[in-house]
Amino acid sequence: MKLGPRSKEEVGGTGALRLGNKGFPTPEQVGGRILCLAALLRRCDVEAALNAARRQGGQAAEVAAFGREAEEWAGEGLRRWITASGLAGYQSRREAALLGKTVGAWTQQEMIDAGWRLEAAGVLLWAVRRVDALPPWDEEFPRRLLVEEGIMTGDPKAAEAFRRGLALRPRRQLEHARDLAELWHWRSRTTTLQQRGQRLPEGLTFEKVVEMSAQAAAAKGYFTPIGGDFPALGKAYRDLDPEEFSRVTSIAVERHWALNWLCGFAADWDAVPTDT
Repeated sequence: MKLGPRSKEEVGGTGALRLGNKGFPTPEQVGGRILCLAALLRRCDVEAALNAARRQGGQAAEVAAFGREAEEWAGEGLRRWITASGLAGYQSRREAALLGKTVGAWTQQEMIDAGWRLEAAGVLLWAVRRVDALPPWDEEFPRRLLVEEGIMTGDPKAAEAFRRGLALRPRRQLEHARDLAELWHWRSRTTTLQQRGQRLPEGLTFEKVVEMSAQAAAAKGYFTPIGGDFPALGKAYRDLDPEEFSRVTSIAVERHWALNWLCGFAADWDAVPTDT
């Protein structure tokens, strides 16, 4: 499924965990969160496949049969797996609501938003040392990521084995990655404000603010600016076309969301703030 722009991030969920490690989630909580995201992404793949079959004008009877079969293993089956794996307490309210829908009932935007959660899952896998490094901020995590981890099989034993022995990276690494995520998310929002005609204090321009921020980031060794701007997809950020801008924005939002949760900005996954 080709992902379009994710919807605006929202704040205001329920079902908060009690965070350990002085405000940071425990390795077990991160593992549970990864598994819940894996379930969401597995369901997303099925929704996308069923939606594609409908759009391509498949035989109604065959599409209906596919939907019924998918409901068994991607609807009821996933919900049973959540319960059997002891993950109900880690699942957010929004995730539970999505997985509670009949297979085939997701909207296009729900599929897009769930698909982008791979970026959040990738960050969490990195945080528990299952991924060596975060991809560049203009590059998505590979779609095969969770499949290779062996946690999308629907097997409770695989889920239990995955959660065993996880360890978080040092706090300073998590906080450094969080700062970078906020910086890239800020760059996206700066473009959005500029497009909306936002006015800056006299003597300042968006171009100047971006250039100063790019220079400060370069001084810290974060990246080498292109044309006085953040580098993205081999060019200056300001030169991204709408589809490219949507892509790098979605990457930044999802990673910022996951890293703010990891750094204790909110215990409730549905209510993580992503202010810049």
